[in-house]
Amino acid sequence: MSRPGDEPPKLLPGITAFAWVRGLQWVLIVTLALFVLVLLAVVFAWSWLGSRILFVEIPLVVLVWVVPLLMRAAPYERRESEAGYTTLPRKHPELPQLDWKTGAVVRAPGAQYVSSKRPSDRSRGDAGGVQTSPPTEAPLPHPSLLRRARATLVGAAITAVFVFLLVWWREDFTQQALDISLILFAGVLFIYLLAYGIGAIVASVRLRDLALAAAADFVFRFRQNRRKDDALAVAMNESAGRPFPRGPWGASASAAGLKLWRGKQPVVAAEFAWSSVTSVQRDSVSIGRTSFPTVLVGLISADGLVSSMQLVWPNADAVPLQSTVETDWVVAKLNALRQARSSATIL
Repeated sequence: MSRPGDEPPKLLPGITAFAWVRGLQWVLIVTLALFVLVLLAVVFAWSWLGSRILFVEIPLVVLVWVVPLLMRAAPYERRESEAGYTTLPRKHPELPQLDWKTGAVVRAPGAQYVSSKRPSDRSRGDAGGVQTSPPTEAPLPHPSLLRRARATLVGAAITAVFVFLLVWWREDFTQQALDISLILFAGVLFIYLLAYGIGAIVASVRLRDLALAAAADFVFRFRQNRRKDDALAVAMNESAGRPFPRGPWGASASAAGLKLWRGKQPVVAAEFAWSSVTSVQRDSVSIGRTSFPTVLVGLISADGLVSSMQLVWPNADAVPLQSTVETDWVVAKLNALRQARSSATIL
């Protein structure tokens, strides 16, 4: 954790985490380009490429090196976090972000992430300190089900098409093979619809119970990030001495602040006034091999310590979709309530 106003740390000598990750990205781009070249050579029988073995070996050799290099990127990130800073644009919001070349402060601890992919080209306007007022952006309209489900529908379609092509290629093109493919295609779509249908029933019941308990302006459900340094996990450890229900998580927000709820019959687990919230923005977190969108809430304590908590896979509607569109809408609603609180304070 960091405190706003502390003396900014200095860049450690050697390669920064940002430079290392950027180099790995270029290695992956070159590797993919070589694979595409090999596929084109096979499909169109390009004789001018000469021996294809050379073009197959190069990508394989590069991939063999990429895996250990990716594993080695973590120590650079850990070394910087232990020194009290980060050079990565969307990591460690509780730490100041330094420019990977000059060492200048790009983002203060707890402030909004910098939007530029190249911190060197970013204005230093947010570097002076934590701004607890929310961004004054136009409110987002409630996203339609089709827009929220776009990524899910694309995933279902890709899966179904893959099954279709797999059967088609393994069998002769006969009417029987086509019938099998269509049945599998319909089966995949049915499984997706059944899973989300059951999920919608459960989600609507839990959202209704949360809305009745909270009686707030806005409610949504989420999963807990189980990292030990997450602010919500820390708060739960501090309150372990009192009886606490297990079960699904939810949140409610009003002009007064943010409340976190837990249990099938929701009870308040934690409460944060907007004055203690430094930022609300979309982020992502990896759980296993899956990446989930999150609402990242930056917090500042009474003694100036900056921390953050991830509200994983937020859902404010009946159908529980792993959607960045849904997350952006939740973030916009929370920032609108923060803005209402800030305006009331000024008046």
